[in-house]
Amino acid sequence: MSRVMIIIGRSDYADLISILDHRIRSERARRAAYHGKRDHAQAHAADGRRERLVCLRNALVEGCQAKEVDDA
Repeated sequence: MSRVMIIIGRSDYADLISILDHRIRSERARRAAYHGKRDHAQAHAADGRRERLVCLRNALVEGCQAKEVDDA
């Protein structure tokens, strides 16, 4: 596995986590809707997308290191 370093501001980081949380909830709701319609293939696909989003979010949260940057 390769490592990637990105530098973003705190507000951008918070926005990114918020967007991922929203997408995770959307995929969970989509899975429930497809499951209710007995469309198991689409429910399984939505569950897979949710799992990938959760992994991405967790990797961002766990791998985050605060760096102080001098603007001068």
